[in-house]
Amino acid sequence: MKTVRIITLHLAYGGIEKAVCQMANLFAEKYDVEIISVYDMPDAPAFPIDERVRVRYLLDEIPNRDEWRDCARRKDVFGLARESVKAARILHDKKKAVIDAISAIDDGVIITTRPEHNVLLSKYGRPGVYKLGQLHQDHCFDKKLLDSFRPQSSGSILRKLTSRAFGEPSDTTVLPPVILCIGTDRLIGDSLGPLTGSLLQRAHCPLPVYGTLAQPVHALNLADFLAEIRRTHPNSPVIAIDASLGPDSRIGCLTLRPHGLQPGAGVHKRLAPAGDISITGITGPNSRQPYLSLQTARLATVMEMAEEICACILQVGKTDTTTS
Repeated sequence: MKTVRIITLHLAYGGIEKAVCQMANLFAEKYDVEIISVYDMPDAPAFPIDERVRVRYLLDEIPNRDEWRDCARRKDVFGLARESVKAARILHDKKKAVIDAISAIDDGVIITTRPEHNVLLSKYGRPGVYKLGQLHQDHCFDKKLLDSFRPQSSGSILRKLTSRAFGEPSDTTVLPPVILCIGTDRLIGDSLGPLTGSLLQRAHCPLPVYGTLAQPVHALNLADFLAEIRRTHPNSPVIAIDASLGPDSRIGCLTLRPHGLQPGAGVHKRLAPAGDISITGITGPNSRQPYLSLQTARLATVMEMAEEICACILQVGKTDTTTS
């Protein structure tokens, strides 16, 4: 039976933990499902889990945050040092346990639900595994993101991507997506979109592709291209691809979001929102001088992300054009 594994930090009370349990119950109708929880927290699982879903815990110890805070409140220096050492060991064990769990899986689908786990999945996941990393904003949603976020779409996307991973037919009522690659070839850090578009074009991608090195989609012509897409492909979903800036530790990471994106936000431009689904790649660090970050980005990093996006879209494109 085909297996879906969901990696989560814990199964105690929390919004993402509730979503993990609901997602596992949904997948259990069709697949063999295992939840891999890092911590075995007291009173977990806090939400109902279908009896067909297997649950595996990676660590016996749980975070000692309360003990650390108690020592800090009491100004217990020796206790604080003891709990700090323990906290560092638990964090080390957590990372190692997740890496070992991911590395040991050689088939099926792995879904991760936190940024740090998404990075580990990308780095240590085996080639034969279909990898899905979900965005978790740690409660730091801003108004623009909330306005554009469509919570019901993420579950639908995960189900469709999982079906594709197992080579199952897609919903024939859904038209193949249009690929919109945003950016300019004049800045290395902003060239992720047009590089991806050119790679897709050279690979004879069966999906419509807008935005290449030869004909980039950028701030000056974005509105025209959006109008053309609406006119030419009125009912097709649009996958928007663009570069972004972020923390140093996240440079080179890709993010798939179940909603469109706001082009130009990283350089403080107000452009029309684009796409129904978005893929962004962090090409440079956040900075007060965003153009400098884009100018000094490494081409090798941008090229590697473009190649990875291209490979994923080509796989999706074969399925969509075959079943539509």
